[in-house]
Formats: sequence, structure tokens, C-alpha cells
Amino acid sequence: DWLTLIDLKKSGLIKPIAMSVDNLTMHNKALLARQLLFKDVKLESIEAYIERGEYKHLAKNDVLLAPNKKNTNLFLLLSGQLCVHLDNLETPPLVDLGPGECVGEMSLFDKGKTSAYVVASEPSELLAIDEDTL
Repeated sequence: DWLTLIDLKKSGLIKPIAMSVDNLTMHNKALLARQLLFKDVKLESIEAYIERGEYKHLAKNDVLLAPNKKNTNLFLLLSGQLCVHLDNLETPPLVDLGPGECVGEMSLFDKGKTSAYVVASEPSELLAIDEDTL
């Protein structure tokens, strides 16, 4: 199951870089299905995108995105919490993002640079889908 994969990855025995719909828990499948990007889309029809995605783990306080950097991924938050800071990391977060939300889409789709810091406020699991896949 998915938790076993996470445990094996953390132990260093395996390093999964991709996942498929079959590997996702029912909870994570539901989160993907609720994504606005995937509204009214059957998960099976986007399985190829998921398989090409890279599974990422962020520890608390890890910075996912920083301002004025090129971003080539859409990140789907599967578990944990991310916070968005505009000016610097010491300012209060503009918004907190929870499971089922995405980040990085603005800089990815408009081909611009990132405009904010996105930081894990607790351990978080994400699915990163690169621009070539989209």
C-alpha cells in the first residue's frame, strides 16, 4: 500500500520517482478528483499524467518555490500543509494550502517567474507534474 511505499522510500530501500493511479490511496485519488484542474475528469483519463509525475516529500520549513525563479512544475498537494509568503519568509503567510490544492500553476502556465515563497508548514507530500507532461 501507499504507506508502505513511503516507509520504504524513507528507509532508502526504494526511491519512487513516479506513481500511478493504482498506487494512490483512495483518499489521494479523491483529492486529485477534486482538483479544479480535473473537474469532471475521470482519473483513468489522466493516469498518464500521474504516472509521469514525480512524488515529492517536503519536511517542515522546506521551501518549494521562491520568488523570481523559473518553475517547470504544477504541484498537487496530497498531504500536509503549505503556506504562501509574498515578500519574505518572516512575513505572515498570505494563505495556507491544504490537501487537494495545487501550487505553481500561475508561473507554469504564464511562463513567468514565481512571485512568492511556498513553504511546507508541516511535512507534506506532493505530486509534481512537469510542463512537458502538461
